[in-house]
Amino acid sequence: MNDTMLNAVSGIKTHQFGLDSISNNIANVNTNGYKANSPEFKTLFSRSMDSMNAATVTNNDFSYGVTGSSNNIITKMGNLRSADSDTAVAFTGKGWFVVGKNKEGQFEISEDDFKISDSNYFTRNGDFTIDSDGYLVNSEGYYLYGVNLGKIDGNNFKASQDPEKDYKELAKGVMKPISIPPQISYQPVETTKVDLSVNLNRTGELKNVVEAYTNNGVFDEMSFYNHDFNALANRDGDMIRPNNFDKADIEVTMPDGTVTMVHYEYGDGTSSQGKFRTVGQLQYLVKRDTGLDLELARNPNGVIDPRGVLVLTNNTNTSVKVKVSGSFFDRLSLTGELDPMAKNDYIAGSNLRVPSFANATEIFDPSGKKYALRTEYFLINSGDNESATKRPETWNVKSYIHEFSGKRMLVSSEIKQGRISFDETGKASVNKMEIPFLGKKNVELTLDRSTNHVYSESGLNNTEQDGKNRGEMSRIRINDNGVISIAFTNGQTEAIGRVGLAMFANDQGLRKVGGNLFALNPTTANGQVVQQSGKPKLVWGEDSNLKQGQIIQGKIETSNVDVADALTSLILMQRGYSMNAKAFTTSDDLIKEAIALKRA
Repeated sequence: MNDTMLNAVSGIKTHQFGLDSISNNIANVNTNGYKANSPEFKTLFSRSMDSMNAATVTNNDFSYGVTGSSNNIITKMGNLRSADSDTAVAFTGKGWFVVGKNKEGQFEISEDDFKISDSNYFTRNGDFTIDSDGYLVNSEGYYLYGVNLGKIDGNNFKASQDPEKDYKELAKGVMKPISIPPQISYQPVETTKVDLSVNLNRTGELKNVVEAYTNNGVFDEMSFYNHDFNALANRDGDMIRPNNFDKADIEVTMPDGTVTMVHYEYGDGTSSQGKFRTVGQLQYLVKRDTGLDLELARNPNGVIDPRGVLVLTNNTNTSVKVKVSGSFFDRLSLTGELDPMAKNDYIAGSNLRVPSFANATEIFDPSGKKYALRTEYFLINSGDNESATKRPETWNVKSYIHEFSGKRMLVSSEIKQGRISFDETGKASVNKMEIPFLGKKNVELTLDRSTNHVYSESGLNNTEQDGKNRGEMSRIRINDNGVISIAFTNGQTEAIGRVGLAMFANDQGLRKVGGNLFALNPTTANGQVVQQSGKPKLVWGEDSNLKQGQIIQGKIETSNVDVADALTSLILMQRGYSMNAKAFTTSDDLIKEAIALKRA
């Protein structure tokens, strides 16, 4: 009878433990990140009744009482709800946010061990805000730990010049409190490199040759006369296409009746065979054979006419009769007959035009002031892959820097020139260009990723440059891997660190400490201190990506309490409590009966 009473007492106490645990779950049904408990029971002790039927094959053990065996943590994820803050986060994988009391603390996880210099705790509640000092904290004022790239110095943000180094740092396990001052400013970075990818279409926009070859107000005649006729167009905007229209004939009749007839063809440039490719080669042949000058028209003051008209001029003192014909000259509108052609008389052809493209790129000086790097391109050879001697498509490139308003800077009055060629596969070959910038440093310009697709208009494919202007913080961004970035008003977005996470082999080994926090729970085994949860491990790998799960910005994990299950368990615990209470009163009645028998 005493055993019955004692069993009932243990049952009452144990079910009270169960009621307390389940009611606590219900109380925290709206607590962010709360992890419910599941109370588990076990028998208190037992004894063997060897004196009863000792020879039987059935069990003779007898158990006494019940007690709580554990209050397991239910680690399944709770639902997610939206939050208004950019610093609120939820984690969908196995692991915990790392927080600590000390803003000077450090929590380091290595492959085989960990180091701690603060009272660090772990939580699933990602409702973090920014305190008055700019640190990310939870509702208890504990600092969120994470990887810090060290780009913030007071209110100044220093841009990274080595993104690869950033990725390596983000993969490390040294975590400190994350700070994001609200008044942070992106510090300017001077431009030293510009990488342009352009598409140059040889059938695109046309520019007057005089404009194309004029640098700093001076027409570059030598370069112009090296221009291939296959890269020129006439006044109608039609390319000359000398491969198809290759015949050029000139007939000159002298005053004494002597007739000189010359025939030229566009080809490999062999002058002895009357072959030409460039403007200069044809000019040489005409001068050699006829004494006439093939040149761009000039104004009375001797300056090249800006219209870029090609003319055949008689600069001799002899009047002659000249007749010009042939399909090539037809394309140039340089045909007809002039009798007589006196000194300085000329036959005018078409004004010449050339396929071109231009773009301007923003660059910055050390103070963040904007300038424009203007780059102009014009075709000088449309390429020839049919002849024995293959010639790549080639464009002339000239680049210079001017003030952003458009006024050219004195330091950049010297225009730098280069060339970009495309082989038959479209692969670009470019010589390195360096453009003076403020008389201090050169800006290195590369065009290696450019293309020459004829089915796309000339245009800018992509621009990359390492300069940045000043900017203020506009938003905090946290990606799926927990990498924290700041978006600035200058259009730049850069990583500053990552949200700290740790995972454990046995979450049940963590200890609840209130405030929705968990702590490490050390114990002694075989004379050594061990963590019941196992040592903390990193949630991200060497590639800096999370091994499992993802971080979701603007979401908070809610309590994982299943209310229906909790209420059902509460009823069962209540009934268990009532039944044990009934067993207690029954035992009390039996004792009273036994006492009454003795009195009788």
